[in-house]
Amino acid sequence: MSEAVYHRPTTVSEALRLSSLAGGEALFVGGGTDLQTYRKQQLEQRGHHIDLSGIRELQEIAVTEELVIGAMCTLDQLIRSDGVRAWAPL
Repeated sequence: MSEAVYHRPTTVSEALRLSSLAGGEALFVGGGTDLQTYRKQQLEQRGHHIDLSGIRELQEIAVTEELVIGAMCTLDQLIRSDGVRAWAPL
């Protein structure tokens, strides 16, 4: 198993640039709990791992006329969000 290059961008544009530079060898991860298992079993062999967990933009919750939840938003953030509670009261 060869080692992959690990990237942790802080913006979406940086993540996309890294993906483009990797030329199809990039895997976007958001936590990667299962990633090492997949690599050991040779189910995942891409040479670049792009960790999205450092991109604040993907962790945001926006409430206007609609509710927008970022792809890296955690369940804890949703539970604690005043905006979510106001938009979808239980």
